[in-house]
Amino acid sequence: MKSSKRRDKLQAAAISSLVLVVAAGAYAGAGAVSPNAVTKSAKTGTASAKPTTSAKPSPFTAARADLAKGNAKKALTAIEAYLKTNPQSAEGQYLAGEASLKAGDAKTAARYLRTAVRVGKGNAFSQKANALMMKLPKDLMKPRTGSDTRMLASMFGISRMRGDGDEPRPTVIDFYAAWCQPCRSMDKALDKAKQEYGDKISIMKVDIDDPKNEKLVDQYEVSPIPTVVFLNTDGEVVTYTIGYAENNVTDGLKKILQ
Repeated sequence: MKSSKRRDKLQAAAISSLVLVVAAGAYAGAGAVSPNAVTKSAKTGTASAKPTTSAKPSPFTAARADLAKGNAKKALTAIEAYLKTNPQSAEGQYLAGEASLKAGDAKTAARYLRTAVRVGKGNAFSQKANALMMKLPKDLMKPRTGSDTRMLASMFGISRMRGDGDEPRPTVIDFYAAWCQPCRSMDKALDKAKQEYGDKISIMKVDIDDPKNEKLVDQYEVSPIPTVVFLNTDGEVVTYTIGYAENNVTDGLKKILQ
């Protein structure tokens, strides 16, 4: 009897050892669950694996590293390849603009940064792109001006704006976005001008993030915001201002009211 019990104990011990060996092998082969990821259910007492998640790597990690090393052209090549299939990436458009600028191509930088503002619709990269555009040469950022813009005013019905006595009025077009901090300051300045001049001027506000305004923004070639254009009674853009300064509105109005 004693030998039988002893034999049963030895068999049980051997089975337990075998189970441990198999479990260890399965654990090593899986390699996906760490010891810390195993928990016991309070109700069943059984072991379960915690789901593990890892952050998705940025497609621009290598490009950012190249930019940091001064390899702007190499970075731009990689970013442009990504944008071919992901043109709505505000981050990609911004980085392409930054890389182009560091490569010495301000004109191409302006194009990418402008797109970043449009597709980002107020996200962090569109705001960074807007701020960077403010530092570009003025001739790359200016909207359309001159006699050709009379046709635009007619196209969009701006030249039909009338004042008292059915006379055409000078018009101010304010291109803005809700997320743009300087635009808020510009808005206050325009409200003040409206109170001062009343029906002598028309003020038209254009939200660049509104899809229905896309054609208007494109035709006037608006880049950073706020951009304000001043039209005389013929609908011609005679001057403009980019960004906000206290005297910008006053100076512009003088030119269209004279």
